[in-house]
Amino acid sequence: MAYDLHITRKENWFDPTSGFTLQDWHKYVDGDAELRHDGFAEATVNDGKVLRVEQEGLCVWTAYSHGAKTT
Repeated sequence: MAYDLHITRKENWFDPTSGFTLQDWHKYVDGDAELRHDGFAEATVNDGKVLRVEQEGLCVWTAYSHGAKTT
């Protein structure tokens, strides 16, 4: 399952003007203990190959369990 998240200061997220810079995002992530800045995302697909996307602003929400069972 995948999510597409839009974080904005705009009235309408789809407005083409800039509103939240990558620098703003980095500053936010640096101040949140539940986020880790990796710059990439990976997933293993059906044939066993790894699909990898690299983009400077990609982060991991470390507090999310990813379906793991906790004891």
